Amino acid sequence: MVEFEYRVVPAPVKAKRVRGLKGKGAQFAHTVEEMMNELGADGWEYLRADTLPAEERQGLTSKTTVFQNMLVFRRQTASPSAREAISKPAAAPLALPAPARSHGKEHLKAAAPQQAANEATTPKKPAPARAAKAARSAVTSPPTLYTALATRAAQLRGSKAPAP
Repeated sequence: MVEFEYRVVPAPVKAKRVRGLKGKGAQFAHTVEEMMNELGADGWEYLRADTLPAEERQGLTSKTTVFQNMLVFRRQTASPSAREAISKPAAAPLALPAPARSHGKEHLKAAAPQQAANEATTPKKPAPARAAKAARSAVTSPPTLYTALATRAAQLRGSKAPAP
């Protein structure tokens, strides 16, 4: 069975000016011809022109119906068996095992040497960026955020920070 895919594009409203063509009709025909040839080069076949109603807003509260001219193109798609062969994955992706979860602090002890090795090889971020990242990660819950904001406001006023 032959299957098609369709493409609908708005018809040109204004003709392009072309040197050597006389008259608005010839210029408009040339504009439509260019559009059809561009799509035809990509394998699209012209099917028909349609005029469809579309509702648009006019002002703040009212709506009006305008008519849009559309050009309809189609092209033949691959056969269903070819599409199925393309869409089937060659092999299922391998899933990595989930990391083991621990409720204790054993994971911190095991990660410490690796973290030290990573810190030695990676360049350091500038101090302001590290401080900003630390401030963002420290302020995660609403009570912590409130305390941080109250402390900063008190510092700006020049008084001592409120007791939590």
